[in-house]
Amino acid sequence: MEKRTIGFVGGGRITKIFLEGFKNSGVEFSNVVVFDPNGESLLKLRKVFPQVKTTSEGLEQVAASDIIFVAVHPPMVVETIEKIKPYIHDNTMIISLAPKIM
Repeated sequence: MEKRTIGFVGGGRITKIFLEGFKNSGVEFSNVVVFDPNGESLLKLRKVFPQVKTTSEGLEQVAASDIIFVAVHPPMVVETIEKIKPYIHDNTMIISLAPKIM
């Protein structure tokens, strides 16, 4: 079975929890990319998950993923989806982790 690519918009606590869960379950992806404008958050993730690609510039790398987790605060969900919209493909699965969209 072909491995899928996965991306996260937001490199905070919930992204770390998901990455740990995938790792502990033996779930593998061909590529994992995390975008966050906060370089400190990305540095923390790279220390724990050195195989994960991180970026603080441009959402294109994340938006090219097969599965995208939108892991941002609720007020940022709609704006984030609008920013990645031009880069996603027809079969992209977008998962919002916000409890509600504002």
